[in-house]
Amino acid sequence: MNKPAKKLLLAVRPIDLPVVSAVLGDGFDVTIAHRLDDAKARLNAEIGLIACGVHFDEGMMFELLNAARSNPLTKSTPFYVLFKEEQGYSRPIIDGIRSASKLLGATDFIDLLKMAQELGEDNAKEVIRKSISEVLEQSSQDKAWKSVERF
Repeated sequence: MNKPAKKLLLAVRPIDLPVVSAVLGDGFDVTIAHRLDDAKARLNAEIGLIACGVHFDEGMMFELLNAARSNPLTKSTPFYVLFKEEQGYSRPIIDGIRSASKLLGATDFIDLLKMAQELGEDNAKEVIRKSISEVLEQSSQDKAWKSVERF
């Protein structure tokens, strides 16, 4: 018998929630946090994936990543960094955020705008949903996460 799917911890600013919700759809058991303290309080064995926006809680994404990696219950939980920037960050700035995320232990860096431009919006959503589904399925079955380096 399969265990119930683990939860997705979504750490984003309230203003980003509609965009991220549209990408995720309604097929996941999502726990939402808008503040670092709330997200840290939700780091537990029920979480199968952490997805955190770059601008979460005024830039506290790296603090959440560090807290997740320091917590015995979530130290190996996949951590996706979500980025959708339309304000014109330069490629070196984006690459710096991506590199720092990787060095601090993030599993993936998802550039929502770039994916939508390259794959089309509907295909990009489907790719992201499939990835999340696979991660949550693996974690629900207590299988070791097979990291696919996509940085």
